Amino acid sequence: MSLLELTDIHFAYPNGHSALHGVSFALQEGEKVGLVGANSAGKSTLLLHCNGCLFPQQGEVVLAGESVKGTTLATVRKITGTVFQDTEDQLFMPTISDDIAFAPRNLGLSEDEVHKRVQQALEAVGATYLSERTPLQLSGGEKRLAAIATALSLEPRLLLLDEPSANLDPKARRRLINLLQKLPHTMLIASHDLDMIYDICPRTLVLANGTVQADAKTVDLFSDASSLDAWGLELPLRFQND
Repeated sequence: MSLLELTDIHFAYPNGHSALHGVSFALQEGEKVGLVGANSAGKSTLLLHCNGCLFPQQGEVVLAGESVKGTTLATVRKITGTVFQDTEDQLFMPTISDDIAFAPRNLGLSEDEVHKRVQQALEAVGATYLSERTPLQLSGGEKRLAAIATALSLEPRLLLLDEPSANLDPKARRRLINLLQKLPHTMLIASHDLDMIYDICPRTLVLANGTVQADAKTVDLFSDASSLDAWGLELPLRFQND
């Protein structure tokens, strides 16, 4: 059984913008899958369907055998960890430890268990030194690590990451890539950074105009310049001629 399965997903926003048109795909446990596409392709909208922030107007999202809907959100939110594009959406407490503890506390876990999860999450991202820092004191790379730690504190089976390398300097970006390569979680990573996707994800979905245009091995997709161009994308730097 797939960990995540989307079947014929359709969604339009209240202003009439139709964002998704018949999206279908599945993720197996342990897979790391890239989600790429030009601006307004529907990537962020799709991620928000995977964690129950949005619900399809047609079709079904199934996570770990549960249909994602209002009555199953408590279960869904224990299984998924989401890292939003803007870290300011996740880091809002006085200290990073408080931010990481926020979700476990809201699950009603004991303070001993909350403390354990905070420490484990910080250790997983190599950022125990951030524990008592305020988000305002952090660099962009440190904020990204802290945001990932907030997601890991839920001990999720599925990590959803929206543009995780955005606004990172080269060293922080490489540190992020190394971290995501090592984490054992099933991942769906939406990004314009095709070189990062190449390094992390053996499989990639291409989204264009709200539909899945391709679902294949990353190396095959990213070496096809003409197809990438048709989808509003460019070859990763490693495939570009000097």
